[in-house]
Amino acid sequence: MFMQWVQYKLVPTFRKKFPGKICIPCCDNAPYHHNRGVPSLSGVTKKADVVKLMREGVPGAGDDGFTGLPSGATITLPAVEGKRDAPLPVRVDSDDLLKKAMKSQPSVPSIPELKAGFLEELRKNDTLKKHLDCKLEKFIESQNAEIKPQMKLGSTEWPGSSWMLWTPPYSPTLQPIEEYWGAGKNYAASQYKNGRTMKQVVSQLQAGWYGDDGSGGFKNKERDGPKQAVDCGALVRRAIVEAQKKAKLVGGLTGTVQPRADGSPGLQHDGHAELVEGDGDTDMSVKHVELVDLTQPDPTDAEIENAAPLVLTEEEHEEELVERLSEGAELDVDADDAELQLGPSAPPESPARAAQDRHAD
Repeated sequence: MFMQWVQYKLVPTFRKKFPGKICIPCCDNAPYHHNRGVPSLSGVTKKADVVKLMREGVPGAGDDGFTGLPSGATITLPAVEGKRDAPLPVRVDSDDLLKKAMKSQPSVPSIPELKAGFLEELRKNDTLKKHLDCKLEKFIESQNAEIKPQMKLGSTEWPGSSWMLWTPPYSPTLQPIEEYWGAGKNYAASQYKNGRTMKQVVSQLQAGWYGDDGSGGFKNKERDGPKQAVDCGALVRRAIVEAQKKAKLVGGLTGTVQPRADGSPGLQHDGHAELVEGDGDTDMSVKHVELVDLTQPDPTDAEIENAAPLVLTEEEHEEELVERLSEGAELDVDADDAELQLGPSAPPESPARAAQDRHAD
C-alpha cells in the first residue's frame, strides 16, 4: 500500500508541481518503509519463524519473489569461545536449527546467529541479494534517472549513497506529516460520541487538520470557538529543533540542522570511513545508528550537550531485544512521544498496557 501511494500519488504530484526537478523524499527509517523482498527480521522473535522464512520464503511472493534458500544451502555460524573454535557451516534443512541453543551443541545457532547467517547467505548470492534491495529507493532512483540521467549517486551533484533521506526510525517528531496526521486523529478522538457515523469521523478528521467555524457536530464542550487549522510551518520548525537535539546524540555528525545565515553547510557527516559504512541502512543491511535508551526519560539540554556519541550495531541491539523478550519483557509504548520502549511486563489493566492499547487504536 505504501509503495502504491508513492508510485501513484507522491511522484505524479511532485512531477506536476515541480517539473524537471529530481525527487529526494525524507522518510522515517522504519523497516516496513523499505518494502524489501525479504521482510525485516528485527521483529521476528521465534526461531521457528526465521527457519520457515529461510526454507519456504515469503508466502504468496510469486515467481519473482523470495521463495526460500536453494536446496542444500548452508549458513555459517561464527566462532564463539567455549562453543565453536572456528566458523561452522550448517545446512538450512538441518533439524539442529530448531533446537535450543546451548554451548554443548555447537551446530545449534542462537536466534541472532540464525538471522545473521541467513542475511549473509542472501548477500553473497547474486541471484538472492536483490531481495534485500529497498524497493522504495530503487523506484525513486529510476524516476530521477528519467529526469536527470547524468546525475549519479556519489557524484558532486548528489554525493549521497541513496536518493532518500532517512530520519531515525520511530521518531514521529522528526516527520511533520506524522504530527499533522496525529492532529487530525487526536481531534477526532476528542469528539467521540456513541453512535458516531463514519461520515462524522471524516468530517472531524478534516476539522482537526483544516479547522472549522465552530458549528461542527459533537463539538468539544471545552471549546467555545472555531477549531484552528494546524500550523504546518510550526510543525516544520519543531521538527528542525527536535532533529538538532537528536543529532547531538548520534556519533559522526557535525554542524547544525537549522539553516545558517552565513550560507555554510548544515549537518554534515564527519567523514570517518568506519561510520560511513551503513549510513542510512536498516536492520537488513550492515548497521544503523540507534537513538537514545528509550527506557529513560528525555535528557536535559545540558546532558545532551555533554553526551558521548551512541553507536550500536544492529546485532547488538537485536541480541539485547531478543534476550529481554525471552525473559518476559514486553514492548511498551509511551503515549506522549509514540516511541517504542522496552519495559517490564505489565498486568492487563496497568497504565503501560492502557497506553499501548491507545496507541494501537
